[in-house]
Amino acid sequence: ISLRNTDIIGRWGGEEFIILAINTDLDNAVKLAENFRATIENYDFNLGKKGTVSIGVSNMKNGLTAEGLIKTADNALYIAKENGRNGVVY
Repeated sequence: ISLRNTDIIGRWGGEEFIILAINTDLDNAVKLAENFRATIENYDFNLGKKGTVSIGVSNMKNGLTAEGLIKTADNALYIAKENGRNGVVY
């Protein structure tokens, strides 16, 4: 999976991870997330089944706090899960 030198990835908790894509607009963040999702889906883990990932994307808007950014992405993540998983929602 390709991330840029400016991107930061970390474990957020449980089975949740976070990628901070610095200086990235929403369209490019969604493209990054979809590329990440497709890479996981197409990777051969030698487990006899495909891997999946549900991703929620948010972007920093005027007046949005860091807490709001996380909450918006988390809400999108749960929508992706409710929509059948293995998807990107923003």
